[in-house]
Amino acid sequence: MQHTNSMLTLLRENVHAKYRATFHNTDVVEIQGLIGVLLLQGVNHDNHLASSELFDIKLGAPSYRAAMSERRFCFLMRCLRFDNKQTRTVREAEDKFSAVKEIWEPFVKNCQDIYCPGENIAVEEQLLDFRGRCSFRMYIPNKPDKYAIKPMMVCDSRLSFMLNAIPYLAKYTRRVADADDVRQHAGDFDAASAAVESKPLAQYVTEKLVKGFSGSGRNGTADNWFTSVPLVKSLRDDCGLTFVGTIRKIKKEIPYEMLDKKNFASCQSAFGFSRDMTLITHASNTSNTQKKLVYPVSSMHDQPVMSDNGKPEIITFYNATKGGVGTFDQMCCF
Repeated sequence: MQHTNSMLTLLRENVHAKYRATFHNTDVVEIQGLIGVLLLQGVNHDNHLASSELFDIKLGAPSYRAAMSERRFCFLMRCLRFDNKQTRTVREAEDKFSAVKEIWEPFVKNCQDIYCPGENIAVEEQLLDFRGRCSFRMYIPNKPDKYAIKPMMVCDSRLSFMLNAIPYLAKYTRRVADADDVRQHAGDFDAASAAVESKPLAQYVTEKLVKGFSGSGRNGTADNWFTSVPLVKSLRDDCGLTFVGTIRKIKKEIPYEMLDKKNFASCQSAFGFSRDMTLITHASNTSNTQKKLVYPVSSMHDQPVMSDNGKPEIITFYNATKGGVGTFDQMCCF
C-alpha cells in the first residue's frame, strides 16, 4: 500500500483536475479487494479478458463491479508497486529481483509453512508469460509463451503444490538464491558469487530448492537440465535425500558401451551399478533409424527390476513423479 500510494501521488499530477477525485490514495482494504479481483479472474478463467469485458454491465461478472470501477482497477494496476522505486536503481545493481523481493520471500515462506508435502517432490522450471520491461525476461521462440520469466521451483509430485522457487536471473541467479553468503561477505556480491562458483548452476539451484527437506528421507525427481551424478551424490550424502532423474549423454560418467545405439535393440535396457546409485540406458520403442536412448539415474533404486509395461522400474517411477511442476504450470494457465 505504501509503495503503491507513492506511485499514485506521482501519476495523479498528470491527471485532469476533474478526474483527480477518482485517483485518490489507496488503503489496505482496497489492496485486498484488488487482489481478490485478480484471484476471481483466475477462478472464473477470465484472466485473458480485457478490463472493458470484465467490467461490462452485460457480459462481466457483478463481483468485479462490486469491488471497484473499471477506471479505478486499471489505475491501481498501473500504479501497483512492491518496493521503493526511488531506491530501486541502487538495489538493482546488486539484486536484479529487488523490485518484488519484499513480497516474494514472505509468499514462498508461507507456502512452505502451510503445506506438508508427500514422499516425492519434483524440481523443474516454469515459464510465466510476461511482456513488460524486465532485465531477466527470456525469449524462447519455440514455446507458446515466447516472452517469459522463468522461476525454477520444487512442487509436491502428487498435488503439485509449490514448495520453493528461485527466479532464473542468468549470472545473477546465485546471488538471489544464496542471501546468506551475501550477508556473510558483508554485502560483497562478487565475493559471494566466487564462494559458490565451483558448482554448476543447475546443481547449485537444485540444492538450494530442496535444502528445506534435508534429512526427511524424501525423493526428488528432475529432468536432464538439473540432474547430474555429483548432484545425486551430494543430495544423498549431505541432505539424506534420494534422487531420480535423467542425465544428458554428454556426461562423462556414462560408459562408452552404454552410449552406442548399435548395442541396443528396441525396448532393451542396460543397468550399471555403483555403491550409491544406478544408471540405466534404455532404448525407446521405435524403429532402428529413429531409436533414441535415454539415461535415467537413481539413488533410490538398487535392483534391475522391470515394470509390467516392459520398462525399467526407474523409468516408470520417473514418469509418475516428474510432473509436479508441469501440472502446477497448467493450473496457473487454465
